Amino acid sequence: MGSKRLKAVALRGDKKRKIAVGDAGRLKLVRENFIKTLQTSRFHQGLTAAGTGGGTSFLLSIGDCPTRNWNSTGTDSMPTCDKLNSGNMDPYKLRAYGCHSCPIRCGALIRVKEGPFATQEEMHRPEYETLAALGALCMNDRVEAVIKANEICNLYGLDTIAVGGAVAFAMECYGRGLITSGDTGGIELKWGSGEAVVALTEKIARREGIGAILADGVKRASERIGKGSEEWAMHIGGHRLPYHDPRVSPSMGLHYIADAQPACHVGAQGASILEGGRALGADPILQPPELEFYGAYDKKGQMHATGLAYFQTLSSSGLCALYAIQLPIPVAELLSPVTGWDIGWGEAIEIGKRILTLRQAFNAREGVLPEAFKMPKRFFDPLTVGPATGQAVDFETMKRGYFQAMAWDLTTGKPDPKALKALGLDDLVKDV
Repeated sequence: MGSKRLKAVALRGDKKRKIAVGDAGRLKLVRENFIKTLQTSRFHQGLTAAGTGGGTSFLLSIGDCPTRNWNSTGTDSMPTCDKLNSGNMDPYKLRAYGCHSCPIRCGALIRVKEGPFATQEEMHRPEYETLAALGALCMNDRVEAVIKANEICNLYGLDTIAVGGAVAFAMECYGRGLITSGDTGGIELKWGSGEAVVALTEKIARREGIGAILADGVKRASERIGKGSEEWAMHIGGHRLPYHDPRVSPSMGLHYIADAQPACHVGAQGASILEGGRALGADPILQPPELEFYGAYDKKGQMHATGLAYFQTLSSSGLCALYAIQLPIPVAELLSPVTGWDIGWGEAIEIGKRILTLRQAFNAREGVLPEAFKMPKRFFDPLTVGPATGQAVDFETMKRGYFQAMAWDLTTGKPDPKALKALGLDDLVKDV
């Protein structure tokens, strides 16, 4: 669509023509039980109260949230990280909000009216990824600076995860002497400077000076700066990293390097639940294998295939990724009465695998090889804090097992023709 210069597709519904669900009575029963489960979950109650950023300092304490451009983690690396928790934005909170019909409503609108980081208008409260990207990763504990930088990203249509990674990369280059204040237009890119985070975000948004070097992501920025800077350009296949350490959750790490969209923190929820030894539902296909959390990396391919397919079905049904972080979601049980189709979990997982395979086939057709998606070197060193302390995770072995379970070629990325036909994707055989 972008190559065709298509900006939007506008639709207008006819209010007189309502689409009926297949079985309203059964849907009501499943829906009521589902909502009750969500509303009684302590995790989801926390989301309602504070959004995803309520536990930023907790994620740092277990080694999940990075500091200093992924050089460190743990509470000792940033003792003031609790200043970034969502509760510190309550003085600026105007009102809560949520997505349409959502029972959790994890959002809030805020505004900073005064001070050096005053916002232009009301805006949504920054979520965890933004607080980690423009806060902890850069050692910046000034939540108002994060809010302001977030607003700049919103106004210019920028991804806060990518911008935070670019700012932290520039700060490391600055600290190592690869760039100077002469290169940055006078900005002192020192760790912890909220002013520097905001100023550099503005330059990236406008592609001014050093901002033009950073605006295309850290991979291209390191190519432009040179001098060995590629070693601390944190990305996978050129795609920015989200702020969940893959060593804490091996399934998340597998997803980073094996999905058609690399380095994405949304999609591994189902696999992570199975990895933790919990079932995704009562159906036999949704049961976890009896494998240790850290280890047996060569035996987890089918588990990952099931878990990642589960999420694709959930996502395509219009349900929220946040629902699935802690709880198994009755996706098939909801889809069946809505559509009137007799959808069981076998078919629901097949739907997810079809989506995963379509996405992978696109990459294969376009010549994107699996070897392009590799972990940065910093993830090969075991963590020294949190539950993953001392664990060396074999991500490549997991990737090989997952590709085998999905019947994708690990060298070319092409799905096996028999697998394509089994999924009803016969038309793709010639295409790839």
